[in-house]
Amino acid sequence: MKKLSLIFVIFALFIFAGCDDANGKIDLPDTDTTDTDKTDTDKTDTDNPDTDKTDTENPDSTDTSDSTDTSDSTDTADSTDSTDTSDSTDSQNDDDADSSDSADDSSDSTDTSDSTDSQNDDDADSSDSTDDSSDSQSDDDDDSDTDTVDPEGCTIIKLNPNFYVHKKGFYVGQVTTALGDASLYDLLFIEFRRNNIENIEYDLSSEENSNYANCKDCLILSQDYENADPKYYFQESGTIKVSNYNSSNYGLKATISAKLVETRLDENYNSTPVENGACIRIVSKTVTAKNETDNETCKNIMNCIQECNDDSNCTGNCYINSSAVAKTQYEEIFECGNQNNCEGDIYCYWEKCQEEMKTCGMNPDPNYKMPYGHVQINGTFNYLHGKDATSLSNDHILNGPFVTGTFGNNNTNIVDSSTGVTTISYATIGVFEDTGDDNVLLVQSKYKDNTRQNPVVEFVTTATAPGEFNLWLGEWETGARIFVSEYDNDGNRVCYHAFGMGTVNISAMSSDWTPNAATTITVSGEAELYSPKATLDYDMDDISTTFPPCDPE
Repeated sequence: MKKLSLIFVIFALFIFAGCDDANGKIDLPDTDTTDTDKTDTDKTDTDNPDTDKTDTENPDSTDTSDSTDTSDSTDTADSTDSTDTSDSTDSQNDDDADSSDSADDSSDSTDTSDSTDSQNDDDADSSDSTDDSSDSQSDDDDDSDTDTVDPEGCTIIKLNPNFYVHKKGFYVGQVTTALGDASLYDLLFIEFRRNNIENIEYDLSSEENSNYANCKDCLILSQDYENADPKYYFQESGTIKVSNYNSSNYGLKATISAKLVETRLDENYNSTPVENGACIRIVSKTVTAKNETDNETCKNIMNCIQECNDDSNCTGNCYINSSAVAKTQYEEIFECGNQNNCEGDIYCYWEKCQEEMKTCGMNPDPNYKMPYGHVQINGTFNYLHGKDATSLSNDHILNGPFVTGTFGNNNTNIVDSSTGVTTISYATIGVFEDTGDDNVLLVQSKYKDNTRQNPVVEFVTTATAPGEFNLWLGEWETGARIFVSEYDNDGNRVCYHAFGMGTVNISAMSSDWTPNAATTITVSGEAELYSPKATLDYDMDDISTTFPPCDPE
């Protein structure tokens, strides 16, 4: 029986390598470049209005609530006081109606023509020639907070606000502040390892979030991600405030405020802070992870893996290149199977994890039992008939079955021992379905009153030398096939009751395929039988078209 190829990706940071481009980097949309605008012309920055009426150091241009103060004769810092006409000592406001104001008010934040305004770099001052990216007096822009000095000496980083949805609760984004090698990506990973993600604030400093190996809400940064040994930073404190989570496609909008410290990860992903290590600061960053193309289910991953023939790179790419929804469904199956010790047995997954399998798109026809039977194979043939042979001599056939066992929902015996029924088997050369060339075909038929009875058993191989082969519907180079079929009275196949999955050993085979000549073919093995309408190893829509199923037996 084939095993379900499951890829261990839980807690693995390296899974993103080779996702999209030829260099193995994540293809993230880069909308945030470094701030080179030294004449900050952003007039729409109203995210953080200063409502402090006593603010005399840096009166914000949006402070409109202190505009009626006409009695304060010592008010020298009110930049919006346009009605104070009696203030004879106001020498700092050249915008009001005070005709005695003889000094040029250089701290007036609404004076857009004042080129020497060095006190206030508010965004409304479009002509402020001294407002550059190093101005830390009133910096509300999301793209310039790295210029602020952190009180603990941490590096304050910028983020690309567009994050990538890897799977449910797993998001990755690019750090646009170069932390190490500027030619390599620095990536920030957000992970929610919980069943339900809510629009609430998650505390990164809680006890349950203190270790990366078992945190519920996790924030980890990989510096020089593509290096074999990147530097990691893991959360020490802070929050992730989720404001908009989409449970259908796992999209997310969240605001991050956090301190991360340099961290070592052991082989089990336990995190230990580096003594006297560096630290990273994220100051109130809002990121959005959108999922636009999530029509695939994990059935697409399963079908892709079947085509890989145990190539680990191929199976890995089947997972990596799939949608976030497909990855999530696939891992839910994996986690369920892991809890039930299925160890890759796909039919154990079906028995223990049916709901997860159905969500994945693996939904066999319930009218057919799984498996649909079991057979043993054991026979030696000493004559190979040509495909044009019209009759069989008694000394060229095997009197009796080479396949025994049962099939169908009611465990129907393949070999009928009723009175008057005989079973014969023979070897011939034929062309079977997709073999393309001649193949060896071993046939087992029942006869009663010289009329062939159903079912008919057929074993097919393209092998020309002894060896062990898989019994399945895979590549002929590594496999053989066995079918239980139904025929009409004219000798035409009507449908397939079942096909077999297992192994077979061909211990003897002549290299001379001359038709109608003496040869030797010996086969032995066993297989589980499955209806083309009820199997988990293949795309059932595809195989039921190639191998039309019989009605339930």
